[in-house]
Parts: sequence; structure tokens; C-alpha cells
Amino acid sequence: MATAAPKDDTKISGHNDLAPTNSYIDGEVLDAGIDYGYFNASKFTKFYRSVLFQMILLGLLSCVGPAMSDAISNLGGGGLSTPYLANLATSLNYTAGCLLTLFGGPLINKFGIKWSCIIAAVGMPLSGSAYYVCAKYRVNWYLIFAKILTGFTYGFLYVAESTAMLSYPLANDRGFYLGVWSAMRNSGSVIGGAINFSNNHSDSKAGGVAWSTYLVFIAFECTGLVWAFLLSPTRRVRRHDATKVAMSERASWKQEFAALWKHLQRKKTKRAWISFACWLIPQAACFIWIGIEYSKFGGSKLENALDYETNTRRWVEAYLPYLIMQSTSYVCQLSLYWILGTFSTDAGSSARSGGLLRAFETAGQTVSYAINSHSGSDARIPFYVHAAILCLTIPCMVFLIRLVPEAPAATDIDVEPVIDSPANKQVD
Repeated sequence: MATAAPKDDTKISGHNDLAPTNSYIDGEVLDAGIDYGYFNASKFTKFYRSVLFQMILLGLLSCVGPAMSDAISNLGGGGLSTPYLANLATSLNYTAGCLLTLFGGPLINKFGIKWSCIIAAVGMPLSGSAYYVCAKYRVNWYLIFAKILTGFTYGFLYVAESTAMLSYPLANDRGFYLGVWSAMRNSGSVIGGAINFSNNHSDSKAGGVAWSTYLVFIAFECTGLVWAFLLSPTRRVRRHDATKVAMSERASWKQEFAALWKHLQRKKTKRAWISFACWLIPQAACFIWIGIEYSKFGGSKLENALDYETNTRRWVEAYLPYLIMQSTSYVCQLSLYWILGTFSTDAGSSARSGGLLRAFETAGQTVSYAINSHSGSDARIPFYVHAAILCLTIPCMVFLIRLVPEAPAATDIDVEPVIDSPANKQVD
């Protein structure tokens, strides 16, 4: 019998008492199949290694990280007295995130989901601290630097959570787990609004928010490391039926980038069309609605604001389309993840798909904040740009839905086969 080896260091294939398709490390099944020992594990272990707990942790990471950062941005220019520097910094933040997520698939496959989330968690407090330093000490360069750096670190989280959502759950359970993650992620905006209100509700003066507001945000962001370290490595995650997440052998950097290029060129019905209509129709209707609202102000520059107390009816008319668009945008997000999940359930392939999706998402955020980063611009310009982009997405979505397969691939069909050796084992 082979001598004992440190856990996670060596695969030991049984020749007499083990099925030829199984591989064990200290008695734990590590490659594709069913881990029968999981059925006899304690309730704590089952929950700790479950897909549900991983989704909760990823939701908490998104809540205290990107969601808190968005909540600060939603204060109006990051809560600063003028919004233009904050919008520029946020635009650079999403630019950095876009660059990282473009190559996120190979990075996640090399570092693993857990360590990618740890990298992201290390950078989370920088966002809140940058706004605090800028507001209190007027150190503008630190805000720019911190937002660029957190853009890169958040890129790791964007791709890691996308990979987990596409590969961890069973196909029939994916919608539920996406809903859990989305609800927890978006609760960050609710918490952020509550923080802002509790710290600033008694101040009626114009200008920035109270400095203590940023300290509360920083405290939440500092908890990110706790949730990241609680994550289980992908090889130890178990679904409710004790099956493991499909994983390919570890590939070299050259093979990873070759697989990414192949993934970009690969070609990939009723449920997808329904999900597409569920967000496209309300979004298109809201664009028409907003266009009508803008027309009520005439062709002059929009300078007057609406107050919900003195102009309640007009304020509601202007706010409702925004509320509908925000709500349906989450439906769009969930439908895209579901569609991408139909192509493959392999963690490596999902990392590349999720990375490319988040790259385009952050590119859109870059454009959004960039066109609002200088004073004197017409408020209609972002609306026109947004409407044009929506029109461009329609043929792209039609093409994507037509490629949806009948069943997802269970293996990574982009990466070239690798020879099994100790150097090629998957680390996460």
C-alpha cells in the first residue's frame, strides 16, 4: 500500500479495492462522480461543503464588496460635494475590471475560486477609505489610485462568482442559487441606503455626506476576508446528491490562453426566449417612457430638479421607469447566467464564459460613468447612448439564443487534453 501523503498533494489510484474510475486522497473522492462518504458526514460538514453555503458566502462577498462600492457611488458622486471626480474614478474602476475579466478565465483556473475571492477581499476596504480620505483630506490622487486597484481585484471576484454560479449547481437548481446570490448581492444597496439615511437624515444642507458614513462602509468591506476564507475549494464542494463539480486537469498558462482563444471562436429554446422577452419588453417600454418625460422639458438644457414633496406627480412619473429598469436589469443578469450555463457545466469552461460576460458588463459601466464624469454635459446624452446600446444587444441576443444547445457539455471542450501527472492536478 502506498505511504501516506499530505492531503491535497498526491492522487492515489486504487488497483484492487477501488473502482478504476475513482481517485482518492486520504479516503476522499476527488474526481468526477459521487462521494459516498458525503452521505455519512455530519450535518455541519454537509452544510459547510454544500453549494448553498458557497452561494451564501459569494453573496456576502458581493454584498460587502461591489455592492457597497455601488452604494457609495449611489450617494451621488460618491457622497462628495461634486460628482465629477467620483464618476471619473468609477469609470477607471470598471475599465480595470474589464481588462482583468477579459483574461479572467485562465486566471481563475490557475488560482482557483477561493484564492481569487481572497485577492478580491484584500482590496475591498480601499474603496471606502479612498472616499473618506478624499472627502476629509482632499487627497484626490488616492481616490483614483484606489479605484483602479480595486477594479483589478474586483475583477477576480466577478469571474470567480460567475464560475461558481455556472458550474456549482445542478442544471435544475441553478435558477434558485442564482436568485439567492442576486438577492444577497443587491441587499448591499439597501444596506448602503440605510447607512446613508441614518447618518445624514438630520442634515438638510447641500454638499457631501458626513465623514462617519464612509467609516461604516469601510467596516462592512473589512469583513470580506472572513467570507472569502470560509469558502471551500472547488474540489471539496458537494451538491445535495453528493456529486462533485466537474473539473478538468490543470492546464499550463499557454494551454489556458489557447483555450480562451478557442472559446471565443466556438459556436454555441423556448425558456431562453421567454427570459429574453421578460426584460427586453419592459426595458424598451421604459426607454419610450423616459423619452416622453424628456420631451416635456423641451429642447433646453435640463437644469431644474423635481422635488417629491412639491412635484409629487411629476417626480413619480420620472422615477417609475428608473425603478422598472433597475428591477428588470437583474432579470437580464439572471437570464444571461442561465443561458451561459446551458453551454457547459465544467468549471474551467464556465470560468472563461463568466469572465467574458463580466468583461462586457464592466465595459458598459465604464462607458456609463465616463460620459457623466465632466460638468456641463447634456443629461440626454447618456440616455441616447444607452438606447443605442440596447438596440445593438437585440440581434446579439437573438444570435446567442439560437446557439443554446439541448444539453450542456460536461467537459471542457476548449482546452487541449493534458497528460495526467502530479504537476497537472487541479488545485481548486
